[in-house]
Amino acid sequence: MFSTLLPNARAFFTDLAANNSRDWFLAHKDSYDAKVATPGKALAEALSARLTALTGHEMRPKIFRQNRDIRFSKDKSPYKAHLHMLWSESGDRDTPAFFLGIDPGALTAGTGQFGFAKPQLERWRAAVAGPEGEKLAALIAPFRLRDPELKRVPAPYPADHPRAQLLRHKGFSAWLDLDPDDPRPVDEIATDAFERLAPVWRWLTAL
Repeated sequence: MFSTLLPNARAFFTDLAANNSRDWFLAHKDSYDAKVATPGKALAEALSARLTALTGHEMRPKIFRQNRDIRFSKDKSPYKAHLHMLWSESGDRDTPAFFLGIDPGALTAGTGQFGFAKPQLERWRAAVAGPEGEKLAALIAPFRLRDPELKRVPAPYPADHPRAQLLRHKGFSAWLDLDPDDPRPVDEIATDAFERLAPVWRWLTAL
């Protein structure tokens, strides 16, 4: 099942991106269920067990809905042309999580928390500004980072702080851009990526 999920999902989402309508999706829903949804759910459960073993914490999976919220969007395409999922102790993005995304032309894995609550944000800034921030800078060096939300370094930290860019984050995530043509089953690819990302996850959970 996992050996075919990646190529099947990429092919389906390529077609969906070119035919993003309710009629097309419903006409191909059996294919979506068999080639994407069912193996995707199995992947989420399998990786949940592996991440629980890797981290020592119970990691709950979440698969993001295929339907788009188009109420306030100029883009009225009804479906997302990708499969995105996460694993965290809460089963959502409000605690440090691991992420996996399958897109028509990309495969990405990441870890982080998209938004810090105020007490977390204060702890993040204090840690980044101090010696722990040096450890984080070394851990994240191999990864692609999400862009910071703030244009300026927040007070009371100086604008020329050596980790000024990290201080401008209100949430944080680090990413690996993986080879979507990797012939290995996607569960193996993801497991390897999460092992590389785990030290960043552990740093965030210690905040």
